[in-house]
Amino acid sequence: MKIVKLVSGGIDSYIMSREITDGINLYIDFGQKYAKQEIKALERLRVKFEKITINTTDTSAAINSNFYINNRNLCLTTLACMFYSPDIIYLGANKYDSHIDKSEYECEKMSEILSRYASEKLNGKKVIVKSPYWNKSKEQMIEEFSDKQKLLDTFSCYNPINNKPCGDCPACLRRTVLLENIGLKTGVKLSERIIHENLNKIHPKDRDRLSRLIFYLQKSSKVTAVDIDGILCECSNKPILEKVPIKSNIDKLNNLGGYNLLFTARLEVDRKDTEQWLKKHKVKYDALIMSKLPYHTLIDDRSKKEF
Repeated sequence: MKIVKLVSGGIDSYIMSREITDGINLYIDFGQKYAKQEIKALERLRVKFEKITINTTDTSAAINSNFYINNRNLCLTTLACMFYSPDIIYLGANKYDSHIDKSEYECEKMSEILSRYASEKLNGKKVIVKSPYWNKSKEQMIEEFSDKQKLLDTFSCYNPINNKPCGDCPACLRRTVLLENIGLKTGVKLSERIIHENLNKIHPKDRDRLSRLIFYLQKSSKVTAVDIDGILCECSNKPILEKVPIKSNIDKLNNLGGYNLLFTARLEVDRKDTEQWLKKHKVKYDALIMSKLPYHTLIDDRSKKEF
């Protein structure tokens, strides 16, 4: 049985290369601007790998302009099939991977396509695309990995500057938060732009990922969670857009400093109206987190009467 493991120098594929010892580690250079840094990371990590280089001189500008690259994993697995004719292709994907082409379902679809055209006779060979980590989060992968210090030698950045992580892209944020939260000092300073971008977009999809980011922020800044109904506006049965603001509390919130998260029992379907109300009344905040448990009383060790 022939096995090919697609590696990049990042945390997931490095752990996979160490834990699955059979097969070939394969790096594909298709013109991505961070290829040089990823290859250096694989060399630092002492991962033995083979490389396919695609001449993309005329198209690399288009490839480098986006974080998400269309059809990326389908193309990479196709190249692996062309050059190696494998039975199994491993990707370093995990349970909560947000990329559309790194889910278990999509890998099954890729397997069907690759198997169909894997030989001159249709359906002549079975090709399986999969990950060994479908049932694990990235945190579980790291927790169970024995040589955590080596993870500092990995590289994940979409826009490296002077061969170093930019600190301003999603890959930098994910890697920095994960490693710093287990006590490893990355030396990467995340930009306020990427922090705020993630505070505002991540929570509807993955509450755990938001919590990891907040754990990271708490190490250097104050993080305050503030309810809306009864704190920033009067409790009433009025429609959201007609609720009466409590201006004194809004002023206090706007001057708190640090990172301020609005944490409300309103449902996700109320987000648009809530954001409109907050904008109308000039409420400053870093994230709006919906669907808080609608309890009567909260007994918590961090409760403080900020207002």
